[in-house]
Amino acid sequence: MAQIPGFDFDIFISYSHDDNCPLVAGAPGWVDQFHLSLESWLRKRRGMGNLAVWRDRELHGNTQFDDAIRNKLKSSALFFALLSHNYLKSEYCRKEIEFFASYHSCRHPGLTIGEENRIFPVLLNNLRHEQWPALCRGKGSFIMHDARDERSFGEPTSCGDSRMFESQLRRIVDAVEATSKGFPRLSPKPEPAAPAPVRIFLADVSESLLRFRGRIFSENAGPGVEFNKPVPPPDRESEHTSEVRDLLSRTDFSIHLFDAAPGLPVMDNARVTYPQQQLQIALESPAEKMIWLPSGCDIDAVQDPAHRAMLDDLRNGDRRALRYEFHQGSPSEFLYTIREKISLREKISLARAPGVEAAAPERCLIDTHQHDQRAAHELAAVLCDSGVDAAFNQESYDPELSLTYFERAVRCVANLVIVFGHVNPTWVRARVGKAIQIIGEQISRADAPVATVWLYLLPSSSQVGKPPAPHLVRTLNNTHSDRIDPRALAPLLECIRQGGAA
Repeated sequence: MAQIPGFDFDIFISYSHDDNCPLVAGAPGWVDQFHLSLESWLRKRRGMGNLAVWRDRELHGNTQFDDAIRNKLKSSALFFALLSHNYLKSEYCRKEIEFFASYHSCRHPGLTIGEENRIFPVLLNNLRHEQWPALCRGKGSFIMHDARDERSFGEPTSCGDSRMFESQLRRIVDAVEATSKGFPRLSPKPEPAAPAPVRIFLADVSESLLRFRGRIFSENAGPGVEFNKPVPPPDRESEHTSEVRDLLSRTDFSIHLFDAAPGLPVMDNARVTYPQQQLQIALESPAEKMIWLPSGCDIDAVQDPAHRAMLDDLRNGDRRALRYEFHQGSPSEFLYTIREKISLREKISLARAPGVEAAAPERCLIDTHQHDQRAAHELAAVLCDSGVDAAFNQESYDPELSLTYFERAVRCVANLVIVFGHVNPTWVRARVGKAIQIIGEQISRADAPVATVWLYLLPSSSQVGKPPAPHLVRTLNNTHSDRIDPRALAPLLECIRQGGAA
C-alpha cells in the first residue's frame, strides 16, 4: 500500500528514456537523480515513509503499451510527465498520459483533488505552452531546466547546481505533499471483497483436438479462473449427463471444440459422442457457450452424417435464443477471443463483489457481425471498465436471420452501438435501417428505450453512405487505431452520463 490510501503507487513517472542517458559513461542519468532526490526528500524530510514511486527503468524500444503498464497507471495516484523535446516525439509517452487521464477522469476521485490536478507537468526543456500535450495545458507546471529567458532551449537543471536544483524540486515536493493530503479527506470507499472466480466448462473433444484443448487450459488457468476437471469419467450416459448438468449450473460459460471427427461414442449410447452430448446439455442451460471450428474445416464435406448435421445446425441456428457464439478461424484468434471473454467476466465479477459501491449500470447493446467479433469483445471490456453495462449480440451468418434476433434485442436498450469493420457496408445499412424502424414504431411511447444509434468505425471500415435519420445516428471514430481507443468512446459516455439523450 502506498502513502496515499487506495493506491499501489503514489507517483507514476512518465519520461523519455533518451532524457536519462548520462553525459559521462557510468554516471547516473538525469531522471535517475531526479527520482532519487524526489523520493528521498518526500520520505525523509516530509515524513512520507510509505511513499511508492514507479517508473519503467527498461528501454521501451519496441515494447508494447501493454496490460502491465495499464495496471500501473490504474493504481497510481499522481502522474508526473517529464516534458521535453524527446517526450513530445514519443508515442509511448503520449499513450501513458492519455490512458491515465481517460481512466481516472471517470472514476472516484477524478483528476482533481480540491484545486490540485493529479497530472504534474515537469518541464525539462524550455517548451512553449502550445507545444505541451493537450492534457497538460491549463495546469500549473514545474520548471526543472536552466533556461534564463524565453528564447533559450533549456537543459535539465544539473544536480551539481544544488541551489537551483533544490529550489525547483522543492516546488514539486510541496505540491505532492499538498495534493496527497487531499486524498484522505475524500469519502473512503469500502475495501472490496475478492471477486468470484470466472468458472469455465471446457468440454470433451475428439482426439485430434486434445492438444488445443490443453493449450486453452494452460494459457488461461490461474488465479481468478477455474476450469472443470475433464469429463468423462463417469462414462455411462446417465451419470455423465448428471455430472455435466451439475458443472454447467455453476459455470459462467462453456467452450466446445469441434472438427470433422465426431469424438468418442458414449459407452451405452453409440448414436452420440461425448463432445456432442456435452454440447446438447449445454444448449439446454442458461450459461453462455463458445463453439469453435478450425478455419480449414468444411462442414459440408464432413463424412459422418449426424456430425455434419449438428455442425450445420450450429452454423445456422438461433444463436441468441440458445446463447452461443459460433467461431470458425485459427486457434490463435479463438484464444484471443477467450481471453477477452475472461477479461470481461472478471470486470463484471469485480463490479458485483461485496463491498463495491456500484451505481445502477447503464445498458448498452453492441451489435456485431462474425467478422468483427474480436473488436466487439474488446469494446465491451472497455465499456465495462468505464462503468457501462455492455451486452453484445452474437449473430448468424444469415443476414435475415440476424435481423430477426436483432430487432428483439434493440427494443430493450437505450444506446445501440453497431461495430463497423470488416463487414460489408450493406450489412451495416440494413442494421441502421432496422434500428430506425424500431425507433419509429415506438416514437409515440414516452418510455421508448432507444435514444441513440452509434456507428463504431474501425480502421477496416469503408464508406457506408449517409444514414437515415442522421439526428438519431452518431459516429464513434476509431479508424486511427487497430485497438479500441477509449477516447473514441467519449461522446457515448457523455451521452450516458446525461441520461442517454444524444
